[in-house]
Amino acid sequence: MGEESLRSRKKKLTKARIAEASLQLYLRDGYNKTTMASIASEAGISSRTLYLYFPTKEDTLRYWREEGFANLLPGAVASQSRDRSPLEVATRGVLQLLETHDPVRSANIDRLTETNAALSDHKNAIMLQLEAQMFNALSELWPEPALSLDLRRLAMAVIGAMRIGMERWRDEGARLPVAHYVCDEFVHLDRFEKLP
Repeated sequence: MGEESLRSRKKKLTKARIAEASLQLYLRDGYNKTTMASIASEAGISSRTLYLYFPTKEDTLRYWREEGFANLLPGAVASQSRDRSPLEVATRGVLQLLETHDPVRSANIDRLTETNAALSDHKNAIMLQLEAQMFNALSELWPEPALSLDLRRLAMAVIGAMRIGMERWRDEGARLPVAHYVCDEFVHLDRFEKLP
């Protein structure tokens, strides 16, 4: 059991090291000029090992989005109390994650995705995934079928507002904490406050 845990931890650390090496290369050399071979070299591994962890360059960027919000969002929402409104639960869950998120890394990844059409499409797919995860997490707290459509709308609105806030934060030079911009956008979601 301990050996398996150690092996699992080692794989996780190696994956993180590769992702970090790739991100540094993208920022230094540009996404399009960075090769899989250069990522392997920067991470101190063989190309064969790299492909076991990340079959494509896009997968290295997906790591940052999935290891961050995508994996943590359901838990952040589920940890909220049903005594609050669905809107409050959803927005608190997002803000809780933003407090633990590395804003500089997020901005760098966001800038990279804007330089390449395929990466931009991938970013949009991640946002759809976040909407689905938000909806699923809210549905766990409020499983009543009559609320399903409203919860889906709420999930889409909260993730959309978060995205706008994060884009404003990036475009305005990250002068204030990202949560400030996201909270500004959340103010416009008050119509969902009527949900139980």
